[in-house]
Amino acid sequence: MADRPLSGPLPADLPEDWTSGQTIAPAGADVGLSEQHGYNYLMAAVNRAQQAVNTINEGFDAISVKQANRVVVGTSTAGWTEDDCDFLCDGTDDHVEIQAAIEASKEGDEIYFLSGTYMIDAPLEAKQNLIGSGTKETMLNFGQNCYSSDTCVSLTMSGTIENMTIACTTIDNSSEKDYYMIGFKGDSNHVSKVRLWPPSDGGSITCLEQVNYLSITKCRLCSVANKPDINANCFLVFCENYLEVGTSIQCYCYSGCVISGNSGYNPTFYISGTIDYGAISNNHLSSIDIDGMSGNSIISGNTFMSNRE
Repeated sequence: MADRPLSGPLPADLPEDWTSGQTIAPAGADVGLSEQHGYNYLMAAVNRAQQAVNTINEGFDAISVKQANRVVVGTSTAGWTEDDCDFLCDGTDDHVEIQAAIEASKEGDEIYFLSGTYMIDAPLEAKQNLIGSGTKETMLNFGQNCYSSDTCVSLTMSGTIENMTIACTTIDNSSEKDYYMIGFKGDSNHVSKVRLWPPSDGGSITCLEQVNYLSITKCRLCSVANKPDINANCFLVFCENYLEVGTSIQCYCYSGCVISGNSGYNPTFYISGTIDYGAISNNHLSSIDIDGMSGNSIISGNTFMSNRE
């Protein structure tokens, strides 16, 4: 939160023409001076100045959360009220309020989720940035029938996802397509400090169309799926993530990738495509299966572990 713009009381309209020997009285007129020279007037001015400071600071605190380009979503199940947010969910069909928040904001704006679990039972599509209060504070929980019949994803995104957990523990997939929780469109997309928890028969992230850039950093991937958790047909930056047991990364690249600083419990990487520029470095891995990397690529400083029971 930003610092308050005012740090103390501000006197207003106080006289600056005092002279030696003047007497202070409750009213200035009692000693032949102006009203402003009265003790009561001086104290009232000081009090009004302090009230102004409090009002400005309280307003500034509110603005720092509720910005003109930010829509705030909360849920009553976590104790939030309508005074705390722009859209208040109640733990049932929370996609209704979230969709209203999306429609009330513009592309590139921020939708900020206060702490709580949001129960979503219909697919969502957003071109806004979705920001939570932390992976242990904010969870978007997608229901088992919550995916688009066209794309077989629950959340279609173009932008940034940050500071939350996204989960779909079970999925009733009647589609012929593989299910993914998040499908990206657009030119440049980012996922940071997000815990991804897909169902056992689904993946975490895919690209629904040819995107130019996707970065996934400082995330935690939780999966026991027998299919790729990340399916990226773009330049992929995948750095400083933690992969739990069973997690695999499959990358179809048309230009390049940077995979660096990742660790976890026996993580495996499958990388294929036309990769003109690639860097795979400083990872703690179980194995790497690479197909399609050119001579412009670098593989360096990785630690390979033996499989554990």
